[in-house]
Amino acid sequence: MLSEARGFELSDNYKRMVDQIWYENRSGHLFNGQILNYISFENGVLLGEFVEYRFYYVQMKEQALRDFLQIRPVAISGVTTTANKVLVGKRSEKVTEYKHFYEVVPSGGIDSEGVVDNKIDLYKQFEKELWEESGLSSTDIREIVPFAFVYDKARNSFEICAEVHVNFLAASEDLRETDEYEKLGWVPKSDLAAFKKKHAHECVPLTLFLLQQKNL
Repeated sequence: MLSEARGFELSDNYKRMVDQIWYENRSGHLFNGQILNYISFENGVLLGEFVEYRFYYVQMKEQALRDFLQIRPVAISGVTTTANKVLVGKRSEKVTEYKHFYEVVPSGGIDSEGVVDNKIDLYKQFEKELWEESGLSSTDIREIVPFAFVYDKARNSFEICAEVHVNFLAASEDLRETDEYEKLGWVPKSDLAAFKKKHAHECVPLTLFLLQQKNL
């Protein structure tokens, strides 16, 4: 569920700091969209608010802003599988975090599109991210099964995690080229142990955790 956005009452000094960090450090491909910020999780109901991405970006750069803004983003992470393969991407130079690291796909923020009656359709979010990051459409998806809500202590963020089952023909389709991944492809489940061992120090930690949770 969504709460009314609180906004940030910034001092003039903090406003200048936000503007300076955002405009001096961001790459041209970054977009100041909306991200979901965690408020609470009680009785199975997640309450959040949408805030501007630039505030989260600048708090990652400046401890004083981190302490003041206290943004804890909520994102989604999927493990996309066929009967015998897992979709894995190598993050590009253009992403903000974990450049050139491997991760399961899709992975991304939750946006304000598709909000109905103050609620977010998470299944649509997974479909949208998978389409944008790989070119696989909702017609390729057999089932989306949520299995974890994870708090990442190192990044002070939350992830809603699901396994995305696609039909076996999806593994033979051409995958979309995006700015987010420099490489995208299917890894046979039988090769995952060797893949994780080879790339142990260049895999996003959440990916290793999710694969472990799914016994992959």
